[in-house]
Amino acid sequence: ERVSPLIWAGDMNVCREDRDASHVNFFRHTIYRIRKNYHIPTDKNNKGQPGVIPSEQRRFREALRKGDLIDAYRMFHPELDRDKDFTWRGC
Repeated sequence: ERVSPLIWAGDMNVCREDRDASHVNFFRHTIYRIRKNYHIPTDKNNKGQPGVIPSEQRRFREALRKGDLIDAYRMFHPELDRDKDFTWRGC
C-alpha cells in the first residue's frame, strides 16, 4: 500500500514555542491590564491571547508529534531574526 506524505501548510496562528512569538509576556499577561473586558482565566495554562496560550501551544505540539510532522520553517531557520520573523496585527 502506497502512503502519500502529509503537508500541513499555512499560518496556524499558534506559536509552537514561546520563542516563536514576538512579545509573549505582553500577549500572555499585560493584555489583561490594557483590555479590562478580557476574562482572566483561573488556570494559568489557559491565559493569554490566542496563539500564545500555553494549553493551545501544548495541543499544537502534540498534533505535530502525533502526525509525525515538523516545523519546516524552524528546521531551515533555527535562529531567530527579530527583524523578519515577527509581524504585528495589532491588538
